Amino acid sequence: ITKDLTSLRSPELKKYDLLILNLCQQTELTAEEKDGFLSAVKGGMPVVALHCTFWCFQSWPEFKQVFGAFVPGHQKFGTFCLKTARAGSPILKGVPASFEMTDEPYLVDERDPTMNVLVRTCDALTGRPDPEPEVWTRSYFKGRVFAMTFGHDERAQNSQPYLTLLGNGILWALGLAN
Repeated sequence: ITKDLTSLRSPELKKYDLLILNLCQQTELTAEEKDGFLSAVKGGMPVVALHCTFWCFQSWPEFKQVFGAFVPGHQKFGTFCLKTARAGSPILKGVPASFEMTDEPYLVDERDPTMNVLVRTCDALTGRPDPEPEVWTRSYFKGRVFAMTFGHDERAQNSQPYLTLLGNGILWALGLAN
């Protein structure tokens, strides 16, 4: 676990089998950090992206492309309803068809049509036409990407749906999910 973004450089990333990002910053990355990250994911490094990560590095279009979406913000923190969208996905094993989460429901824009939405809000959020995707997967070249917007605080991170989705998502990203 590190906050040191130089860890995104190729020599450092080659030490790992999985990259989990839980960032919340607009710091500019160096060309070497950008290249290291993109090369790793394109080459097959699995990535798990959590919570505020989808808001980061807004001036870097390729970062958004890796995740297949951009999050410009969220609704008010509170309890909201979620439902699963793809029965049979190994990531959803053990996750109820509908459940509640106390967190910040994210607004998801710039959605890539190849994103596989697994969990979405039950209803459209204020000012939005449709329910929002909150958990999805996608491929980026050879890399497998698991994306989950939850995780603002310890309460959300300790909830059973969060823990189940995170565990299953990590296994999926590593190619180990059944």
